[in-house]
Amino acid sequence: MSRPWSGEIAWHVFCRGARRLALFYEDEDYETFLDLLDEATGHSGCNLWAYTLMSNHYHLTLNGNSEQLSDCMWRINHPYSLYHNEKHGLSGHAFDGPYRAFRKRTVRSLVHSVAYVFLNPVRARMVERPEEYRWSCYRSYLGLEGSPLGVDPTPVLRLLDGDIRQARHKFRRFVEEQAASPPVKTEGTPTARSVQRDQFSWLLDEAKVLGSGFGGEEPAAVALYWGKEVGVPARIMADVLGVKPSQVSQALWRLAKRIEREPDLALRLSLP
Repeated sequence: MSRPWSGEIAWHVFCRGARRLALFYEDEDYETFLDLLDEATGHSGCNLWAYTLMSNHYHLTLNGNSEQLSDCMWRINHPYSLYHNEKHGLSGHAFDGPYRAFRKRTVRSLVHSVAYVFLNPVRARMVERPEEYRWSCYRSYLGLEGSPLGVDPTPVLRLLDGDIRQARHKFRRFVEEQAASPPVKTEGTPTARSVQRDQFSWLLDEAKVLGSGFGGEEPAAVALYWGKEVGVPARIMADVLGVKPSQVSQALWRLAKRIEREPDLALRLSLP
């Protein structure tokens, strides 16, 4: 998938089966995908930080530059599509379009994204706790055995605390807090739109919590600025806020004009 070049950064990658049909039917399918994922990260230079495989879609957190990401994803999706169609007697595309990748530029947004990845089976009511789900690496984050493909969570955990034991505790508490919060409403299988809705809803909540630190700026305006910075479309932000896309565009235009007059405003509105 062609995308503007980016230096090394964390990515939340999302892809689903064609027509929202199953990608994984049985254990061998999950295991084959994880073998390809392991090989692809090794060849491409991407670091695998998190994954959850659902029956008809998957989520990954990868760290690398845009070229490494593209190489990694080609080494995963292309051979898995061939395997999938040959084994199950199918033809055509196994995936519903190209993968989607969302850059995570800050510690808080990265941690939220990793938690989102692990909470997918909980949101789908497949398990009560993320560590109960078989096809993710959440147990690696808890320091437990049982992840089908183990990962080294140290780079993410050290962002929370230099003491790994404390970091594990903080991360688990964060995941539990996210699990207890009302989920963003979606219809059927998650889509790129629902991922972006969740991201903007979280940014809006963060703006409300941190509101006093923005010099009196309205939380919605702050969240709109953040959403634009991370690439959330205006129509998605408008949907979450319950307004028209044109109102979002106008609000962003007014904010851009203010930043031209007050350059320090952009510093006050830095991403969380």
